[in-house]
Amino acid sequence: MYGPIAALESYIFSALRFNARADRSEFWWPSSLVLGVITLAGLADIRSIADAFIQTGQPPMHVLAYWSPLLWIVFFVPTLSAMVRRLHDTGRSGWWLLVQIIPLLGPMLIFGFLLMPSKPEPNAWGAPRSAGTARKAKPRRAAGPLDAYAVLLQAHAEPSPEEVARRKEEVHDYFVRNVSRSGAA
Repeated sequence: MYGPIAALESYIFSALRFNARADRSEFWWPSSLVLGVITLAGLADIRSIADAFIQTGQPPMHVLAYWSPLLWIVFFVPTLSAMVRRLHDTGRSGWWLLVQIIPLLGPMLIFGFLLMPSKPEPNAWGAPRSAGTARKAKPRRAAGPLDAYAVLLQAHAEPSPEEVARRKEEVHDYFVRNVSRSGAA
């Protein structure tokens, strides 16, 4: 599961990536933010139009008076990409977005697909983003007064082969999640 910052980062840096998967949190955090920003821009547009009508009797004629259409243009491709990746995560092709041309039923169907949970098995667009990256949390004991001193003593110690293997696996997982275009190394 992605937090808001990681999801927004994925939204921005995967804006042109249509051949991968995106879990629900990776889609819904940025979508909520974009919807909020465009809503605020629309309210600002309404206010500027109303103010212009009060002052001059006609709508404003300069481009910067209308923010919501500009934001729609800016956010269109990243949102489309995120929707396609979200559909891929549910096991559907991105072409399902064309169903939205059916009045009323199409948008409701797509909304339902976007709400569905991820398919746990790998599909044509790769393995689930959380597969292999989620680790079971070890129970942690309370930190004692000598724990910081123990860390300092181990700072210059050679890492064990298990620690080296664990670090290599972390780097590999990071590469697969954030760098690799195919979603698998």
